Amino acid sequence: MTELPAGVHHRGGVIGFIGECIAELRKVEWPGQKQVVTGSVVVIVACVIPVVDAISVWRGPTRHIVEERPEVFGALSFAFPVPGEGAFQLGLPDLLFFAIFLGAAARWGLRVLATWACLVASFGATMALAIYVDPFGIGGLPALPLLCVAFLAPNADLIWRRLRTERRDREHDVEPTK
Repeated sequence: MTELPAGVHHRGGVIGFIGECIAELRKVEWPGQKQVVTGSVVVIVACVIPVVDAISVWRGPTRHIVEERPEVFGALSFAFPVPGEGAFQLGLPDLLFFAIFLGAAARWGLRVLATWACLVASFGATMALAIYVDPFGIGGLPALPLLCVAFLAPNADLIWRRLRTERRDREHDVEPTK
C-alpha cells in the first residue's frame, strides 16, 4: 500500500469509494458548449430511451434474445443474485446509461450523490417489480424507465432552472428584427 502525502487522509468503505469516483469524474475533460448544445439533450434522451427500452423488452429484440437466445443475453448482462429466486440480470445498456446519467450529473453540476442513490434504488425497484409483477411474462422488466426517472427526480428543479436561464439569455442576446 502506498503512503499518502502528509495531511491527506484516506477514507475507506463505500463512502470513500464514492468520494474517489466523484473526484475522478471532476478530473475528466468534459465536452464544451460546442459539443453539447445544452442540458436539454440529456432530458430528451431521458424521456425517449424508456419508451424504446420498454418496446424492445415487450415486443422487440430484447424479448427475442431473452426467449430464443438466452446464452447471448447471459453473455451481455450482469447477474445479481436474488435470494430464493436465482439471479436478476441487468443488460449492458442499463449499466451504460447508469454511467452516462451519473457523468451528466457531475458534468452539469447537478446533485451527484443524490443521483447515484436514486439510480441504485431504481435498479432495486426494477428487480423487485420484475420478481413480483412480471407484466411482460418473460421474468424481467426494462430497467431504463425507472433509471431515467431516478436521474430526473433529484435534479428536475436544477435542470428546469438552467433551461429557463439559457432560454432567457438567448432571448436577450437576439437582436431585434428590422
